Amino acid sequence: MFGVPVHQFTLNGKTTIKTRPGLCFTFLILIAMFYFALSKMPYLLDRKNPLISTYKDIEHFDSTTHVNLDDTSFRIAFGVEGYDSREGKDDPYYVEWQVRATTLKEDGTFEKTPLNFHKCADRDWE
Repeated sequence: MFGVPVHQFTLNGKTTIKTRPGLCFTFLILIAMFYFALSKMPYLLDRKNPLISTYKDIEHFDSTTHVNLDDTSFRIAFGVEGYDSREGKDDPYYVEWQVRATTLKEDGTFEKTPLNFHKCADRDWE
């Protein structure tokens, strides 16, 4: 089936040699790759491959810039799901909500200020 020409090689006028064992080995490799891909598909579909992404833009504002999030109508929403069940977790057993702003002070220390927040309701999506 597959033959790769070898430079300056001929056998009975042919530059490639195709063998039945080579064909069988090729099909065995293809079947193994297909089986492996098929066995990994449920993990992909069931989202059992969690990915946590983080992004920091440290120098977006300089130290003299003050941003009032109320003036910009800033909103953020997120949810927490169970790893296997994919059900929302709004239970103090699983989730403790902490919303705070972290500010770098001039002496190099961080100041963490708690922020007021509320759980999303239908009125937030209007």
